[in-house]
Amino acid sequence: MGVISPLLQHQATRSSLQGMSAYGEVFDTSETIRCRIEPSSKRVSTEESNETLASAKLYAEKDQALEVGDKISFDSTTYYVLQINKIYGLSNISHIEADLGVDTTSG
Repeated sequence: MGVISPLLQHQATRSSLQGMSAYGEVFDTSETIRCRIEPSSKRVSTEESNETLASAKLYAEKDQALEVGDKISFDSTTYYVLQINKIYGLSNISHIEADLGVDTTSG
């Protein structure tokens, strides 16, 4: 258990992006993750060099599996992972912070 563990009081559902099909994005089965999600407003650059607005920040343990493009569902809102940052402590990775964008294609 890391130093950030007591702060991870939320549970969200993560669906991993597996690729694309003729009908759109394909996600695998969902898993519940411990995290903290806070509203934020930050301009980020995606891997495709597009600029977009992140509307939330996710905090998670350093060993949490998380990839750009994953879908995160929390509090009746669906987000996409836009960017992942590993945050370092004194000598190793402390935790992960991810910028999330709202999924505008779902209900």
